[in-house]
Amino acid sequence: MMLTLIKPNTTQRLGIMAAPNGSNNFPFADHNFYRQLCITGNQLNLEVFIFSLEAIDWNTESVEGFTYKVDNQKWAKNSYPLPKIIYDRCFYRTPSSFEKYRTLRSRLIRMPGVYLLGNGLKGKWEVHQTLNREPDLKAYLPFTKPLKSVQQLMKWLQMNHEAILKPSGGSQGRGVLHIRRRTQLQPEFQLHGRDRQNHYIHYHFDTMDELLGWIQVFTTNHHYLLQERLVLVTEDDVPFDVRSLMQKNEVGLWQLTGTAIRYGKSGTLTANLHGGGSATHPNDFLSKLFGSMKAKELIQDVTRLSYQISSTLETYHGRLVELGIDFGIDMNGQIWILEANSKPGRTIFTHLQDFKTHKRSIYNPIHYAKFMYNRYINQPSQFIQEGN
Repeated sequence: MMLTLIKPNTTQRLGIMAAPNGSNNFPFADHNFYRQLCITGNQLNLEVFIFSLEAIDWNTESVEGFTYKVDNQKWAKNSYPLPKIIYDRCFYRTPSSFEKYRTLRSRLIRMPGVYLLGNGLKGKWEVHQTLNREPDLKAYLPFTKPLKSVQQLMKWLQMNHEAILKPSGGSQGRGVLHIRRRTQLQPEFQLHGRDRQNHYIHYHFDTMDELLGWIQVFTTNHHYLLQERLVLVTEDDVPFDVRSLMQKNEVGLWQLTGTAIRYGKSGTLTANLHGGGSATHPNDFLSKLFGSMKAKELIQDVTRLSYQISSTLETYHGRLVELGIDFGIDMNGQIWILEANSKPGRTIFTHLQDFKTHKRSIYNPIHYAKFMYNRYINQPSQFIQEGN
């Protein structure tokens, strides 16, 4: 692939920052998503290209990147000046790769005239603490604490039959564990969940020591949270949750792009699509569980909470561009805030064959980037005040 040098000019550009993972012709995963972003940018006279932090030349303040050419429907590799606005879509699986990313990212955003379209949220514990400050949101949060030692888990299990352990910085259900003590008198434990490769795991331990030894090894070098077990399943023991996608729109305001139900197989722990889950429409699914009137009320509450969570997190963490928010609903119809993710996927809408919502989820970040260019790039002081 020939490399073309793009000279600095007044062209509005959006750089999509991604982790390299693919072929030489286009070394990034999820190429269809990036292709759609490039096409949408082209329609708005916004040049969109994808790059990795490792491809930056710090001496020349330039970077090699890839853009999708609509005219010949092929990817082109170019050398670009560093973009003024960056949409961070980097995902790293290991602590070492994440630390390298964080170091290079910090260096990049310290450069004059370079801004992030939105900040990334910190870990799940920091998000939980932020939401816990708000009286209107506190009642929707499950009991959660950082797991500091296996002795802490032992004391919890001595008082409670069940516990959930989840990585502080994970996604897609990787590493989430459910531990259940068979009875108060029998020190036998069942553990099931997903390993770091998102494979289903199921173990039986005869003693507390056996369980704690396994947990000690599994959580080494990883930060974990201890959370109360919520019964977030149907009468048939099918786990489910509600995903809402919140995004900034073309005038810089939060909007609810769409909602969907994710559900897993009976007897499993998570409903995540990457763990074998499926998707369906909220109204139909919730109406079968709670009746049409209660379903309507639940959907309204999820909508209200989605806006409130987005506003709260942006207040404390700085400018955001989008959030994927997961809610649980127990058998009593109580809503629980499970997670908020600042780099959400949108494949759930293709699973639903809701192509209109999926298309809107693609063009919203591009429209927001165009809005930021037109309103703030010529007024950088105002841009910085909103958080970078």
